[in-house]
Amino acid sequence: MLLDALAYFECLVVSDVEAGDHLLVLVRVTAGEVLAPDGERLHYASTGNLDRSAPHFTHKHFASIDFNVA
Repeated sequence: MLLDALAYFECLVVSDVEAGDHLLVLVRVTAGEVLAPDGERLHYASTGNLDRSAPHFTHKHFASIDFNVA
């Protein structure tokens, strides 16, 4: 886990595919938790999403996820 992380996911690797000079990894999320719901989030906009095309998610979106899937 990263130090000072606001949240985390635990995942199992389902498969991976070479895509040019990248490796695309498909995972199944098995658990996760929001550790600091009031922490300062890194927004995609602050990394270059100038046209606002990327969705914006907050911890409220993750509250409805059932992490107890089979």
